[in-house]
Amino acid sequence: MENRSHALLAGLFTLLLVIAGAIGAVWVSKKNVPLIPYELVASSPVTGLSVQSAVRYQGVPVGRVQSLRFMPDKPGQVRILIGIDPNTPLTESSWAEIVTAGVTGISNVELRDDGKSKKRLVSSADKIQDIPIRPSFLERLQTQSEEILPGLDRIMDQIEKITSDQNINSLQTTM
Repeated sequence: MENRSHALLAGLFTLLLVIAGAIGAVWVSKKNVPLIPYELVASSPVTGLSVQSAVRYQGVPVGRVQSLRFMPDKPGQVRILIGIDPNTPLTESSWAEIVTAGVTGISNVELRDDGKSKKRLVSSADKIQDIPIRPSFLERLQTQSEEILPGLDRIMDQIEKITSDQNINSLQTTM
């Protein structure tokens, strides 16, 4: 009988310790810093971006995506509300890009600054500031490929003419 009471006490102690550890982990992981809202308006697809997606400034995590909504007055555009740590040095020359992380298809918001302005971008819940979105690498590549393809077609036509059967026979005769 005495062994059972010790086992019961040991089990209760272990259970309380696990619960206290879980509560402590949740408490430590939560940041109590209020995030400053900023708005992005995307006219291109935001595939892979979701609420709670990471927001990074120059590669450093600084916030989260808070909401994604369609713009009611502008069809085809998406309003992205992000929350940023107040210590993030956003300036008027800061811009955003939606990037896909690896092969998972999950997207994040990358904030960058080209250093042209030193004036801080001030936002508040009453007056939310816009951050412009620039096309991602893949969007730029797609746009440029549409311009490059006709040139590649002309080059392929020239290669086909050079490697025609008649030219190859002439080359073999010459050699």
